[in-house]
Order: sequence, then structure tokens, then C-alpha cells
Amino acid sequence: MKPNRKILLETILYSSLGVTLVFILLVAINVIAGLYPLRLDLTQEKAYTLSEGTKQLLKSLDTSIKIRFYSHTYRNRYTRSGFPQVIRKTGRRLALRI
Repeated sequence: MKPNRKILLETILYSSLGVTLVFILLVAINVIAGLYPLRLDLTQEKAYTLSEGTKQLLKSLDTSIKIRFYSHTYRNRYTRSGFPQVIRKTGRRLALRI
């Protein structure tokens, strides 16, 4: 085998190995992130985070609360039965905590 051909073969081998390892690493990170979901409120004014006063008020309640959500009902690929999935997931999460 000529030296140029050997170098070309090694380059292709190392490149494909590197791409494969990066792909495996990305898949592993995605699987781990899916197992341990994390939600962060990165808005400057913390628009999606409950204040400490609200948390204390909710903890002090003796009875369950009912939240009504009014929205225009529509169906698209992001919703099931016209109700936004984000609202359903949040409701399930809150029901477990409160």
C-alpha cells in the first residue's frame, strides 16, 4: 500500500470514528435529559416562576383549589383534543405537589 493511500485510509477511518462517537454522545445526552426533565425560567423578570408569597399562600390552603383555563379551542399538531399539552402537563405536575 502506498503511503498516500495509507494516510487517506487512516483519515477516513478516524473521521468516521469521530463522527460516530459524537453521534453516540449526542444520543446519550438526549436519553439522559429525557429521563431527568429540568425546567428553567430564564426570563429576566421570572415570569414563569411562582413568587415566595404565592408558594406560602398555596401551602397554607386547607382545601383543594380549582383553576379554570379559558381558551379558544382549536386542533393542530401541537394539541390533543384542543387542549394545550403544556397546560395538561402542568396540571398533572401541580396535582402531585399540592
